[in-house]
Amino acid sequence: MLGTVSAPAPAPRRVLHADVCVVGAGPAGLTVAHELAGSGLHVLLLEAGPDRPPPQGVDVPGTTSTGLPYPPATTRSAGVGGSGVLWDIPTPAGPSHVRLKELDELDLQDRGVLSTTGWPITRGELEPYYRRARELFGLPPRDGTRDGVVHGHLQRRAYAFGSGAVFTAELPSQLRRDPQVTILSGHTVTEVLTAPEGEQVTSLGCRSEADGPVEVQASAYVLAGGGIENARLLLASRSRYAPGLGNHHDQVGRHFMEHPHYMVGVVLPPPGVDLWTSVGAWDVVSRDGHPTQDAFALAPDVLRREGLLNAAYRVQVHVGTQPPGLGHDGRVGQAVVDSSSALRTALRRRDPRAVTAGQLLRLAVAAPELVRYAARRIRPRLPAAAPGPFRSIRVRVMGEQEPSPHSRVRLGGPPDRFGVPGAVLDWRLTDLDVRSMVRGQQLVAHDLGAVLGGRVVTVLGEDGEPRPRGGAHHMGTTRMSPTPRTGVVAPDGRVHGVRNLFVAGSSVFPTGGAANPTLTIVALAVRLARQLRNELTTPAGAQRG
Repeated sequence: MLGTVSAPAPAPRRVLHADVCVVGAGPAGLTVAHELAGSGLHVLLLEAGPDRPPPQGVDVPGTTSTGLPYPPATTRSAGVGGSGVLWDIPTPAGPSHVRLKELDELDLQDRGVLSTTGWPITRGELEPYYRRARELFGLPPRDGTRDGVVHGHLQRRAYAFGSGAVFTAELPSQLRRDPQVTILSGHTVTEVLTAPEGEQVTSLGCRSEADGPVEVQASAYVLAGGGIENARLLLASRSRYAPGLGNHHDQVGRHFMEHPHYMVGVVLPPPGVDLWTSVGAWDVVSRDGHPTQDAFALAPDVLRREGLLNAAYRVQVHVGTQPPGLGHDGRVGQAVVDSSSALRTALRRRDPRAVTAGQLLRLAVAAPELVRYAARRIRPRLPAAAPGPFRSIRVRVMGEQEPSPHSRVRLGGPPDRFGVPGAVLDWRLTDLDVRSMVRGQQLVAHDLGAVLGGRVVTVLGEDGEPRPRGGAHHMGTTRMSPTPRTGVVAPDGRVHGVRNLFVAGSSVFPTGGAANPTLTIVALAVRLARQLRNELTTPAGAQRG
């Protein structure tokens, strides 16, 4: 009689325990863990990427883009340190920095032009956490005296700069030496599991190439995976409720925001005037030993009167060995630039429909200037020609975006290697976004030229609209709100209806304002850590948890 061969028993699921489990070791997750140090709480920091990612970062796969052109994989990085490894702004203190600024009071308000609510907390409530965030970056307190009216509609806004090493080296090194903190890289959370009623998380399901299935049990859980991954994980946690955890009102993944980045125009000096030295003072400089940059913004009363979103305008002195690109020296209008682009597209695709007769006529009229432009581009390549430098003064803008439920993250992409459905990003602009970009340029051009001592030639597309791109700022997909009908997390960062699940990072932003999100991300993470410390280390707090 032949015997039967039974299949090997599956490997037992490894169970890990902690007081606080933080998912994601980017700036938000590292800050939460760092601020809990010394509390006596055991913190487990889970990271899907490597413990020490390479300088070029590690692409985060699994997200496809269906809306405005957007490259999700290259706008973030996996691994300990998160996207801090990608910060690449050069400063007098060295490369690898990021712009830092607090949100304006206006940024947190409803303002009457938004289609949804503003922040349920005030700017004053954030102030002590902003101070701590600056300390973590080694920066002095904010110098509010540099903010103020400079000319007409314009106000000055001071930006600081922080080193990426804070999150790629300094905080990870401190946490690795802390006996109460465990950093576990290479572990991907696949689902957040709750009790039958869904009001409390019981564990996290994880997968690891090295350890196989892992279960994590903790008193409190913090999702800090970024603006796309936080929403993706909540949507994928469907064992108790098919639409996803925290999604009873279809809010998870909605209101995805970016900061549209685009070029406002170029600054033309008056004949015989050298603006390079004076305008360079508005670029990134060192002040009291710290990199800083003064940018411009429309005054709050102007924004309210015009019904516009906020924006930050900054000056960039460009020096290169090649002449500026077509239109980037003010000699060729943007309509000609767009017509040239359309002709190149038609030639590349071998499709004459890509260019119109009107565009061809415009190029014919501009032919003399285009020939001179071509000569300027060719001359530096000739053996006898001296190399540059060629200089131009450009004005770039980072705009606020209106939170829209139609701009969103949802499930539907190819599943990852552990079977979790991929995310689909549909980034959209609203009519208010476009109107704010166009009208903002019109309002700042004259006053900006007066401040800089030249004339600002605006750069608008043939249709009168700018050509924005994203700034790798993923915001709004688990927005903070007073009620679950208008958002995902409560003002304290707790997922509505789930008592021990919290979210950290820019996904909780109800609005994005006109400041890079990093300083606010860190400030909110400090705030959440202090709250968790209080809840889990005091008798009353422990009983509530």
